[in-house]
Amino acid sequence: MPFLPTAAYSIHLQVALDNVPNTLGRLATAIGEAGANIMSMGGFDVRGDLLVNDVVANCRDEDHAAAVVTAIENQPGVEILHWHDRTFDMHEGGKIEVVSL
Repeated sequence: MPFLPTAAYSIHLQVALDNVPNTLGRLATAIGEAGANIMSMGGFDVRGDLLVNDVVANCRDEDHAAAVVTAIENQPGVEILHWHDRTFDMHEGGKIEVVSL
């Protein structure tokens, strides 16, 4: 069985898309052809000639996440405004808190 994308390597991307037909299709195709799985997309924020959207995609590992980002960056009319590893963000600052009694 192939190593499938998992929520353990979930990335959140904020993207700006040219407000023209098929830009969203190219974004989704780039993510899928890179082997990632789109888990969610937020509503679009229309900013003139651009549409801004949040996308969450599951990847196989850190290297795969970087490859997915590169595949998206190579799409005309698509700009990544920000992206981060959702799992890493959940662990930022640690899970355990030490409190003096």
